[in-house]
Amino acid sequence: MKVAMISDCYPPRVGGIESQVRDLSVQLVAAGHEVEVFTATNGVDRQRNGASEVIDGVTVHRLGARVPFGLPVNPGARDLLRARLAQGGFDVAHAHVGVISPFAVDAGDIALDLGIPLAATWHCVLGRWEPFVRRLGYARRWADAGAALHGVSERAAEQVRRMAPGAEVGVLHNGIDPGKWRADEPGLGSHTAHAAEPLRVVLAMRFTPRKRPLSVIGIVRRARLLSSELITLEICGGGPLLGLVRLVVRWRGWTGWVSLPGRIDRKQLMEHYGAADVYLASSRYESFGIAALEGRTVGLPVVALRGSGSEDFVTDGITGLVRDGDEGMAAGLVELVHDRDLLRRLRSHNETVPPEQDWDQVLRAVRHEYVRAVARTARSSTS
Repeated sequence: MKVAMISDCYPPRVGGIESQVRDLSVQLVAAGHEVEVFTATNGVDRQRNGASEVIDGVTVHRLGARVPFGLPVNPGARDLLRARLAQGGFDVAHAHVGVISPFAVDAGDIALDLGIPLAATWHCVLGRWEPFVRRLGYARRWADAGAALHGVSERAAEQVRRMAPGAEVGVLHNGIDPGKWRADEPGLGSHTAHAAEPLRVVLAMRFTPRKRPLSVIGIVRRARLLSSELITLEICGGGPLLGLVRLVVRWRGWTGWVSLPGRIDRKQLMEHYGAADVYLASSRYESFGIAALEGRTVGLPVVALRGSGSEDFVTDGITGLVRDGDEGMAAGLVELVHDRDLLRRLRSHNETVPPEQDWDQVLRAVRHEYVRAVARTARSSTS
């Protein structure tokens, strides 16, 4: 099958959608499919305006423009995008949609206009943007034209169902390679240490307002006050708010229990996870939580916010704890401070039972969605 993979964002940009679209494309190529990526993200050497390159066996069409801060936008790309999709001989197009995705929306419309079956995945929780996006109408329009729609979690899929009433909207999880995240030896966290040792909490995030890093610190600070300060916190990652958060941590005198190492590579991240006890999945707008899944795959129990996309792989009392709101997550951390047997049971399960979202299973689901898109498009064209 020949796939046109469509995303506003793609490496070298860093983020959840970027990494998942890249990994999915590479996995499909390894499984024998042909994949070409169409993106508005410029290349590492400023490739743009239709420049193409082959990365990891995947042809990447860079349809971005010269814009401030390298933003992945190019309203003038429609004609070139239409020409390349029309000439590509694609069996299916797969659009990846975030909160604001003008390139992917244009590409989805063009693909359907050309008669190319469309699969569309929502990677976002729209929140207050949902009424605005519903009025734009592309979810309903795509469903009526025969596209196969899905979200990366049940929460993400449910909002698509509201925007396209009556449409069959599935769940297409993000994928992970457990072999790349599982260490040969158990970690060094206090699940194997004395109960008097502090609970080491870790998470990885991009420091943006939507991820609310200061509120995350506030959750752990509240838990410290309820647990004789037997909790430390490490937040890995970069982003525009990192410098400000570091200033606040120094100013408030929290450097003794808050660590902010910045952006680190996968190998270093595994080492940090291996030395921790629990992963805190605290985002209110988490559509899935690939970083939390990575921590769970390493073996960390996950304390997750009820109602987030992380609930698709965090089961309360088995792979972690699911709690209501910030106060509930703080209480969950305190529970693990005082109940190290529970911590060990959760850790033991996660170290021995890999997650269901491995790439073999995800690829089967992806192929099913592509077949569904082809069948729906055929029925739509004959009705």
